[in-house]
Parts: sequence; structure tokens; C-alpha cells
Amino acid sequence: MTNIAQPQAVPGRLTAPQPGAAHTLGIIGGGQLAKMLAQSASQFGCDIVILERKEGSPAASLAAQTIIGDWDNPDSLLKLGALADVITLENEFVDADSLAGLERAGHSLWPASQTVRVVQDKLTQKRALADAGLPVPRFEAVADHAAIVAAGDKLGWPLLLKKRRNGYDGKGNFKKTDLPDDLQQAPVFAFASLNNNNFIAGGNFYGTIPYEGRYDALRPTIFSDNKNDLVVSSILPNVKGEVRDIKWLRTINNEKILVMARNNDSLLFHKLNQ
Repeated sequence: MTNIAQPQAVPGRLTAPQPGAAHTLGIIGGGQLAKMLAQSASQFGCDIVILERKEGSPAASLAAQTIIGDWDNPDSLLKLGALADVITLENEFVDADSLAGLERAGHSLWPASQTVRVVQDKLTQKRALADAGLPVPRFEAVADHAAIVAAGDKLGWPLLLKKRRNGYDGKGNFKKTDLPDDLQQAPVFAFASLNNNNFIAGGNFYGTIPYEGRYDALRPTIFSDNKNDLVVSSILPNVKGEVRDIKWLRTINNEKILVMARNNDSLLFHKLNQ
């Protein structure tokens, strides 16, 4: 095996299995992370075999062999296991039960399927870390809007809402923040994006009984996302009525027109000034 203490060239492509390879590493997934892992493993004199769903993956150029198949398919995983001494994963988005089948068949898997099962669920992950005495941010399990509000009142606002599964690199994370006061004066029914983090909202409701009056305080309002704080930038004062939907349409000349639909009223068409 190559001495790791001696710097070795990082290969960009491997066209054939290495004669007398020390070990064969199986990687579930063939993306950029798998490619970087393969580059490091090859410096130890290892052959690489990957399991990927499609041909031409980034790691394929470094693999002695590529198996095309579904990561969650037990048969595909067993084919990979038959070719590798040790198996690892590019990411955690692989069915933990299918990974457990690899272990039951006697294949060496790192991290273990039970570890993957824990980290796949962010709530289970946080609980496991807390139970182990490791420092974690304060957190609360929430299942609905009322639970989110209760958690915010308990932990403090603003609140970061995270998906339990399949969230990564910020995806699946939402910062819970209040709408500006201007957008809380009447019911809001419609939103549409404009540009440069600007949004437009419309609403109002006339269906209440007379002695309560109308909820008629909202004009279509443009607001901006300013570092997760919503700031009102302008209001369309001449638009009246109950706005129920806002959509973009394209004309035959490929111009974008913003259309507002009002309850029991005509459509309104607006052209955005760039």
C-alpha cells in the first residue's frame, strides 16, 4: 500500500483496475463527493467500484467498474458488495433498511446502517447527539402551525424551521418570521414573485356580516426579502376589491404581464417596469 506520508498525485481519471490493488472500495453514489473520495482512496492504492443510477457520473472516470442501478434496490447493493472489500456512501439519502441487508449478507459497511438511520432524520439526530452529551442548539419537535408558534414562544423568535428528512446545504430550512404590519391589516390570499427578491401580495375579504364591516385595509403590496426580514417597498393604492390570485402570463410578443384576479370583479393587468 502507498505510504500516506508521501504526497501522491491526485488522479483525474483511471482507465483500468490497478494491478495488485490493496483493496476495493465500493461507493454508493457517483457524484462530486464520490469523485473526491475516489481520488483520495486511489492514493492508497485502492480500486474503486461505484453504484450510480445513471451513466456518466462524475466519479465514473475514476472507477474500475460502475454498476448502474438504484441505490435503494437490495439487489443492486448486493452486486456492489460482491465487488468491494468495504462499502461507503456519498450521501445519507439511501434507504437504511436496504443498507442493513448488505450487513446481513456479511458485507462491511461504513458508516453502519443504524448510523445512517439516525442521521437521516434531523430530529432523531439532534436527540441522539443531546443524549450523548454533545452540545446542540435548543430544538423542539413540531408537527403543525400551532406547534411552531408554541416553539417560537418557548425558544424565542425568529425561529429556524428544518425538514426532518432530505434537507441539505440549506435546502429544507425555513426562517419563520412575521409579515410586516402592512400585510396584517386584512386577509392575504395571493402572492407572486416580481424580481430582485421582491414579492407582491393581495387580499381583502368582503364576506362578513354588515355590523362587523369589511376587511378592506389591504392594497396589493410589494415587499422585499431583506436578509430574511420582509420590508414593504411600495403599495398599489388604486387597486380595490378582493384579490384572490396573482399570476404571471406571457403575451404573444413574449412580454410578461402580471394578472390580478378579484372576487366578483374584472381582471387587472399590470406591466412591470424594469
